[in-house]
Amino acid sequence: MPEDSGGNVSFDGLPPSAKLVAKVIEHEGAMDANEISESARLHPSTTRDALKRLAEEGVVDVRVDSEDGRKLVYTID
Repeated sequence: MPEDSGGNVSFDGLPPSAKLVAKVIEHEGAMDANEISESARLHPSTTRDALKRLAEEGVVDVRVDSEDGRKLVYTID
């Protein structure tokens, strides 16, 4: 996960939607994309794009939902 010099997660260079999504996950805990979209009040495609970017940057962890193998769950450690 990218960190600044103080050891905090760095959101530099990320679009505002990705920053919002990261903050929602950080505050709410593990969530799937639909839950994140509803909580952040973002369009589902905007949420998906933000999650893709956050995963690429190593900000979020992605795993398969243990209860529903069709869903992905996003977390921040």
